[in-house]
Amino acid sequence: MVRHAPYGLMKPNEAPDQRWKSISMDFITDLPESEESNAILILIDQLTQMAHLIIYIKEINVPKFSELFVREIFRFH
Repeated sequence: MVRHAPYGLMKPNEAPDQRWKSISMDFITDLPESEESNAILILIDQLTQMAHLIIYIKEINVPKFSELFVREIFRFH
């Protein structure tokens, strides 16, 4: 007896047509503290595969995270 809706068709993700239009993020947390930071944020551009590694404090809030993103990524791209 099937208890779920039928599965949908798989569709590939659209390839980005410009740099930094589509990014992926990964967080590495719970690292030993160094220079008041204990985590690494990895941002990768899906088109060029350019990566940025940013150190930060794990307990960061949303306003501080957006400030970090603007300071470290948006101003360059």
